[in-house]
Amino acid sequence: MNQLCIDLVYLWVDGNDDAWKAKKDAELKKIGKLPSIEVIGNCRSNDNDELLFSLRSVEKFAPWINHIFVVTDNQTPKWLDINNPKITVVDLAEIMPQDALPCFNSMVIELFIPYIHTLSEHFIYANDDMLFMAKTTPDYFFTKEGVPIVRVKKSKKMTLFPVGQTFIDEWKSSSIYGRGILNSKKLVYDTIGNYNYYLWPSHNIDTYKKSDMLNILNIPTIAEKLKDTRKNHFRNENDIHRILFHLFGVAKYGYKAVTNDFFTKLFQFLTFRFRDQPLYVENIKKDMARISRKIRRKLACVEDPTDENIRKSNRDYLQKMFPNKSEFEK
Repeated sequence: MNQLCIDLVYLWVDGNDDAWKAKKDAELKKIGKLPSIEVIGNCRSNDNDELLFSLRSVEKFAPWINHIFVVTDNQTPKWLDINNPKITVVDLAEIMPQDALPCFNSMVIELFIPYIHTLSEHFIYANDDMLFMAKTTPDYFFTKEGVPIVRVKKSKKMTLFPVGQTFIDEWKSSSIYGRGILNSKKLVYDTIGNYNYYLWPSHNIDTYKKSDMLNILNIPTIAEKLKDTRKNHFRNENDIHRILFHLFGVAKYGYKAVTNDFFTKLFQFLTFRFRDQPLYVENIKKDMARISRKIRRKLACVEDPTDENIRKSNRDYLQKMFPNKSEFEK
């Protein structure tokens, strides 16, 4: 397991950049009508220096990471040391076809991550607001055989995929993001028939195998579907979520799905072990203080808050937890 080479991929955008905003506004004019806040809200692109602190957390808690890729839209963080041999900035144009650009839709961008030329076979993927909050080792993400460990909110066996009216009702009542997840589940069903796992993703750092992703993307039914969805320059109700790869992986490639059932939670509580389920929070200071007295998490995702006081509190907490510059900063 120690010989496994694991890279880390981030998506990052500076939504305050004038050139980027002009490109976004020009693309919105082509649509003719303004999409919903869920589609174009600032929470999709705000930069609160989360990537800076996330890289500090990598250096502190995951130094075993082999190489780091930052996928951006013709941008580079001003503080980033691009001469560091351990980090590479990847422009969207390097991995995405012309008809998919410009792209302001993370769901679409994520489908092209395996086309990063020098990306290792085993890698983990993170948004820029996801951090390591305690020491981790590669076996948190992959088995000793190199099989991805998929951490999910829900995981249960079922006899049939819920097609028909059940699926339609769930789809109609879901957010645009939720519909992307459901679309992925339906696409897997249409491709391989019934599968007996119900997975709902945990919004945090995910594990992948590059060759498996490329194989899945080249399956005719999936490739045909993605020809349409890759043109969704903004988030759309017919998007395909990256859970596609985990669903297929669990159903066909033997990926290990991990969740916190009642007995796992009880065991972790009694032994004060780290919970397998990552943390998704708006106020990280408040939640980390609360859970540190009970069951800590190794990973955390900081939701973009609308409250400026919480935003400042989050930054102050991260600055206190990760006060030292990392090797990735100028």
